[in-house]
Amino acid sequence: MSRDSTQKRTNHSASAHTHVAILGSGFAGIEVLKKLQKEFDSDSSVEITLISKDNFILFTPMLPEVASGMIETRNVVTPVRSFCKKAKFYEAKVQSIDLDTLPQNTKF
Repeated sequence: MSRDSTQKRTNHSASAHTHVAILGSGFAGIEVLKKLQKEFDSDSSVEITLISKDNFILFTPMLPEVASGMIETRNVVTPVRSFCKKAKFYEAKVQSIDLDTLPQNTKF
C-alpha cells in the first residue's frame, strides 16, 4: 500500500469504524484475510470477520497423495481459525445479503 493511502487511513477520526466481512475460506478468502490482518494489525478501528460454511481449508492438490497412502489426511487439512489472528470467524452459511440495509439484514 502506498504511503499516501496509509497516511489517509491514519488521519480518520477515532470514531470511524470499518467492518470487513470475507465470505468463504478458500484460497482467495484466506489470502485476503492474511493481507488485511497484516495491513490493519494495529488499527483497532478495523474489524475483520471471516464467514465460511467450512471450519477448515483443504489443500486439494495433495489429495492424490492422501488416496495413495503417501501422506495422512491431517497433512492437507488446516483449521481456518489458525489463520484468524485479528479476525473473528463464524462457521455459517450465508443465506442472503440485503445490500440496501447492509449489515443489519445479513443472515447467516
